[in-house]
Amino acid sequence: MSHMFVPGPVDVAPEVLAAMAQPMLPHRSKEFEEIFRRTEEKAKKVFFTQNRIFQGACSGSGMQEAGIRNFVQESVLSCVNGAFSQRWNDVATSNGKKADKIEVDYGEAITPDMLRDALKAKHYEAVTIVHNETSTGVQNPVEELCRVVHETSP
Repeated sequence: MSHMFVPGPVDVAPEVLAAMAQPMLPHRSKEFEEIFRRTEEKAKKVFFTQNRIFQGACSGSGMQEAGIRNFVQESVLSCVNGAFSQRWNDVATSNGKKADKIEVDYGEAITPDMLRDALKAKHYEAVTIVHNETSTGVQNPVEELCRVVHETSP
């Protein structure tokens, strides 16, 4: 993938600023629904998937909570190497889930061997991994980590 989807600050183009100055669309309007539909189709192309794209009109923490509440009944493994990956663990525990951690020093990446060992030791319903841990500037090897999850917990 040739794009980095990380937080700013960024320069905003004048036409984007002008669009942001327009009145808000009602979230139940046909126009808003159409924007959401087009966004989903475009996101599928960006992420090379035909699977459903989940969008939320909330912060990243809101989507984390939605994921934990809807996909985890009891236990989750959090791969923690920065503030945003720690947030996954915090959201899980605050929602009453049993959350174990693989934790490394900030500035380090989670390795496939660490994940493999944890998954062989215990079954988890979900594994949380932050691809680009922007709080520490670390990119986790998400392709390799996902391969370990699929091999160890089919």
